[in-house]
Amino acid sequence: MHRVIATLALALCLLGCSREGEEVALLTGVVGCYAGGQSPSYAGVLVPDKLHGTRIEGKGPVMWPLGYTGSRLAAGQVAVLDGSGNIVATTGREYAISPALHSGGDVGAIAAPNCYAWDFVDCTASAESHNLADHGCPPAPLYDVAAVKSHFEDACQDPPKLERETCERIEVPGMWGDGVYLMVPTTGLHGHPERSMVVCEEIVSAHRDLDGEPLGYEIVIIDSKWSNARLALCTVDP
Repeated sequence: MHRVIATLALALCLLGCSREGEEVALLTGVVGCYAGGQSPSYAGVLVPDKLHGTRIEGKGPVMWPLGYTGSRLAAGQVAVLDGSGNIVATTGREYAISPALHSGGDVGAIAAPNCYAWDFVDCTASAESHNLADHGCPPAPLYDVAAVKSHFEDACQDPPKLERETCERIEVPGMWGDGVYLMVPTTGLHGHPERSMVVCEEIVSAHRDLDGEPLGYEIVIIDSKWSNARLALCTVDP
């Protein structure tokens, strides 16, 4: 019986388990560069994606230049290699990406150009060298972003403590901090400034935890998840 169970487990693993060193199919395409790409826009944490290989957490999949490949690392992480086999990125790290044209179609891809050194910046490495501003990466948040995310995840449980539309529009996993700013990616609000401001003001109104203590952010910026366009800005009253 034990041998049968072990054989079945092995068969299931061969079908579904990922192996270190195996190739990971990446979303690739024609990625362009143009004037203005000298200022990277903060993207976020690169994470594995079952469909496209990699994605920015809380945002869209990453489109890599043609010829890039992926390789499975330990614990399910993914390494991204350029056409020469050099590792250019790994999941679990933060990156800033310059805006660029690409052939991503309708999948909401975030292009990762490779024309210049400032096109794709490892913010994790920049943080370790204490040169965040010089690399286009955001300053370290002055509050606990993880606690803020947990707070809004709880607030949007059924029934939600916030307005239902707010919970439907905000992308809690993609929230990130920049100093005292709380950046909130959203869906379905582009072109609706009044609704964007309502969501912004509700995020501000929920700036205290269950004990009544401030969560630490002082300014809320509502962004479009797909275009990174700023939709609304509001501040926490002192």
